[in-house]
Amino acid sequence: MNTEAKKMKYIATAASLIKDDIKSVAQYKNTYPTGLSISIVEACAAFIPQSLQLFLKALFVGTGKEMKVCSLGQALTQARIFLALGSGC
Repeated sequence: MNTEAKKMKYIATAASLIKDDIKSVAQYKNTYPTGLSISIVEACAAFIPQSLQLFLKALFVGTGKEMKVCSLGQALTQARIFLALGSGC
């Protein structure tokens, strides 16, 4: 197996592990967070799997990195939950 194929295999494995972690996130359908609670990085990060946070932290640099991680992490987590509910997965 060449280097590029190995790299793609590692990425696919990581994506699968992160997806499984996102699926395991508790779904709170009866409550909606306040604007203040989602603007606090620590509160926002509590709903994002550690594996996804680690991956996103590796992608972003510079100021505001933590908020970028939380914003995208929340978007990906919510999109996955939404798709799972809509498709019956």
